[in-house]
Amino acid sequence: MLEDGLNTQTTVEQTALEQRLIRFYQEVAEQPPSFRADCLHLLRDAHAKYLYGGLGQLPAGYAALDAGRPWICYWILHSLALLKAPLQTRTFLLRMCVPPAQGGGFTVCEGGEVDVRGCYTALAVAYMLQLDVARLVNASGMVEYVRRCQTYEGGLGGEPGNEAHGGYTYCGLAALVLAGRVDVLDLPRLLHWCVWRQGNLEGGFMGRTNKAVRPAQQAQNNVAQCKAKADALIKEAVAAEAQAAGASAGDRARLHAAAVQVVGQAADAQQAVERALDHVEVVAVSAPALLPEQSCRHNKDNLLERTDPLINIVDHKLAAAREFFLQH
Repeated sequence: MLEDGLNTQTTVEQTALEQRLIRFYQEVAEQPPSFRADCLHLLRDAHAKYLYGGLGQLPAGYAALDAGRPWICYWILHSLALLKAPLQTRTFLLRMCVPPAQGGGFTVCEGGEVDVRGCYTALAVAYMLQLDVARLVNASGMVEYVRRCQTYEGGLGGEPGNEAHGGYTYCGLAALVLAGRVDVLDLPRLLHWCVWRQGNLEGGFMGRTNKAVRPAQQAQNNVAQCKAKADALIKEAVAAEAQAAGASAGDRARLHAAAVQVVGQAADAQQAVERALDHVEVVAVSAPALLPEQSCRHNKDNLLERTDPLINIVDHKLAAAREFFLQH
């Protein structure tokens, strides 16, 4: 190291370390190149094991570096990427699973509450990171848990027995779509609830029954996206049922009639919004799945980027993330 004539505890320790190590470097330098290639072997597994330990709880000695945790996280993740070591995020998500025998679902954090937010965020993360969604679904029993969250009104509450709420309905429906199990819900009743959460005049949505229409963009997105998704799912279910060889004519007729009724209600709600846009100054950016671009009566600069209805992330960014994790 550079000697500036000023001895400190650090420079003394560094000099002592160099003196202990120099002989090892000298021994390697004296060997032929073939020997060096054989003996100098990167212990990938050992390095990866050490790095994985840093993604959990750090030792007490790191308390002095508390403000540097973003750096530590970057160093660990970058090192794992250099080693081509896979991220073990799935172990955390599996720890958040509540076994079906204990009620099912996901906790939102270690020791935290269990509700449909945990179910949705766990599956959304697994979907974006290209993890094993089916394994998480089976380990958590979340399909039955979310099914029990649907109320007599048709919407979903945060937990079984809670009042139906727009945000929780979005989380529960999106989680079941990601799990491929929307069949457990009463979709016509769900769509009926969503349709009747829309205001008659301004076209916005209320989060719960008999509440005021909220101007908040997220509140409107939650219900509008549920409504659009449920509408599409019902149409798909009716088409699939009609093609099923074992379905009776009575079953097909019953399902078709139910779908026609709720889809008709959705169409009525759509027309109500169109009428409102003729008379009320509404910026149609909060429900892109419900309001087509051509229905806006305003400057198109008011329109936002299209977002994925399940993950609620801009389409092209979600596609880029999934492609990245598919390759890594």
